[in-house]
Amino acid sequence: MQKMKNVLTLIIITIFIQDILMAKVEQRIVGGKVANIKDYPHQLCIIIKKSTGATLTSFKGGAAIVSSYWALTAAHCIDFISKSLFKAGVVYLRGNTSVWKAEFYYRDHKIDLAYIHPNYDEGTNDYDLALVKVIEPFNAKYEMPIKVAGKSYKYPKNARVTVTGWGMTHNDLDDPENRLRQVELTLVDYAKCSEIYQYTQDTKFTKRMLCAWEKGKDACIYDSGGPLIHRRVLIGIVSWGMRCASDIYPGVYVNMQEFYDWIKQYERNSKVSLRIRFIT
Repeated sequence: MQKMKNVLTLIIITIFIQDILMAKVEQRIVGGKVANIKDYPHQLCIIIKKSTGATLTSFKGGAAIVSSYWALTAAHCIDFISKSLFKAGVVYLRGNTSVWKAEFYYRDHKIDLAYIHPNYDEGTNDYDLALVKVIEPFNAKYEMPIKVAGKSYKYPKNARVTVTGWGMTHNDLDDPENRLRQVELTLVDYAKCSEIYQYTQDTKFTKRMLCAWEKGKDACIYDSGGPLIHRRVLIGIVSWGMRCASDIYPGVYVNMQEFYDWIKQYERNSKVSLRIRFIT
């Protein structure tokens, strides 16, 4: 009994430390509106549960369903979670709900495997992508995979895109929103983003990144790992930024087109078919 109490105490302390670390990172919805999971059934959130049922301890970001057992999220969302929490079996993906603190109808999926891109750099946020596998399939009423942009996927210059998540609605808040939100942004071309970010310290805008901007609108803290979509296709994952809804700096996202080969290589090396549907 005492051993069980010690383990529980260690988990709670670890979660508290993780929350402090996450709060110090500009994880990158401001200026958006309430969304419904019926319209975005691929949307998930990463949670840590301290007990069975709906009682939650911590919110760790977003993710997107891409096949029956697999989801995509930002590498830093997984990296910030202690391995001891995964080992304790308290890290889940929650779906089928617009409200992350839901009491009913939600569906929780214990994470079986989290694979961070081997080139992920926590200093520069490059290669900020992770594959996540769950034990039980995503098969609830509002759990459906989203198609993923392949290498040849085309979208027009200044394309309108949508980002969803439970992130903060402005910089001064400390907690994620309870209800899912959405915001429309405009993609900014690579050359302009690269120019904007060339003088920032510790970060570099690379071809593995996209950026999007709209005055007074943006993804924000706790939206990390969530989907950036164009015409119902996953083209990006919320990654990082200098400040939410900055007048100067666009939000930065993982460029999914640059990770087609990595995902296919993972399938070959692991001899596991992820069954992700790519759109070219």
